[in-house]
Parts: sequence; C-alpha cells; structure tokens
Amino acid sequence: MSVSPLERLQLDTAARLDAAARLRYVPVNTVRPRENLDATLIQQTINNALAGLLQRNGKAGVAIFVGMPTAANDDQLPGPNLQVTLGVRVIENPLVNMGATGTLQSAEEVALIVLNELHQLNLGLNGAVLYADKNCLAPDLSRETSAVIYDCYLRMGLGLKPCYRAMTPRIDVDGDTATLTAADGDAIYYTLDGDYPSPSAATLYHGAFPVQPGTLVRAVAYSPTLAASNCATRQF
Repeated sequence: MSVSPLERLQLDTAARLDAAARLRYVPVNTVRPRENLDATLIQQTINNALAGLLQRNGKAGVAIFVGMPTAANDDQLPGPNLQVTLGVRVIENPLVNMGATGTLQSAEEVALIVLNELHQLNLGLNGAVLYADKNCLAPDLSRETSAVIYDCYLRMGLGLKPCYRAMTPRIDVDGDTATLTAADGDAIYYTLDGDYPSPSAATLYHGAFPVQPGTLVRAVAYSPTLAASNCATRQF
C-alpha cells in the first residue's frame, strides 16, 4: 500500500523515538484515527497517560504521542513547496513518574531528548531534513489536571512534484453554435448548467452543439497520461 510522505513522516518519527535508547521506558504512540473506534482507543490511551498508567519495560509515568503533520505552502512556485510542522506531545503524571515504578525522567527531560533525537534528522523522505522549529517547545497549561504536558514542534521542507495537466480546452462560438478544442487524444466533458464538468456528471463532447444567449459553458479535458486540465468557462 502506498504511503504519503506526511503519513510516512509521522510513522517514521514514532519508530525513531521508539528505538531511542534514552527513551526505553517511555511508550511512544501515534495519533492517527482512521475510524470512530480508533479515535475512542486513542483518547483512552491519552487518558491512561494522564493517569500515569502506560508502562514500558516495567516503568510508567510519562508517554509520547506523535501527532499528524500539518503543512503550509512556502511560496507560489510549482510543486507546491510545503513547510511541514510535526507536533510531538509529552505527557507526564509526576506522582507516578517520580515514584518507585516511575521512569524518573521528567516531561522536560523527555521533551529535550525528543528534540535532540529528531533535530537535523534525514528520514529519507525526498531528501528532506527534520529540524527543531524556532518555537520548538511549549507547555500546555490548558488542562485542569495534575499532569505535566509539553509540546515539541519540528519542521521539514517538503517539495512535491508539479502537477502536469492536460491542455485547457478552447471554447469557440459561431453564431448560436459552440465548439470545443483540446489536445489530440483528450476527452472533453462539458456542462451548461454551471456545474463542474466531471465525467460522472457532464456531457462527453462529440461535436459542435447549440447555445442560447446567457448559456454558461464549462469544459475540462481529461488525458490518459496527465492530470485533468484547468476548467475553461465562457458565457454567451
């Protein structure tokens, strides 16, 4: 199954932290719900972390949760060129963590290990390198709980390949007749009611067709080798 770079970033980051010797007592989890049951189980795991119930190698009291990445476009160049942000949350229950069965690693210490392990890390994702963000560490004070929570933020530039589209159809009119033209081999779908011309909800162009004043023609070319074209629009 194909995995997108964003999903791979989350999974690889979790695997990297899980393999870190300095975190051998800290359970590492991913927050990626696929269905309602997953969301329920994730929330239960978070609640267990807040209560200090998650164990690893016989220790408990602190846990790591790797979140789903977010992204913003860096500029208007083809690609797009994304600035991806990855959040890693550290949850500690101090009463358990500093007790007899605790890890004795505070949330602050674990957060710094996370940043140290991941900063300047190349995960093999299109050559992109993961860096600690400028504002890389922040406590979460929003919860009414005795838990100590820190959010670690990392960033990565991710350039996507440009999307090469079919040639945009040309819409010509001669009197009350419209003609559509696209590249050889492309199928043209058009609508006259203002809807987007997708193959499942539009008319396949076979030749010139009549139009009346006020008619809005929208057309898209579909290529066997390229992405669908931009949408051509013309009102008569």
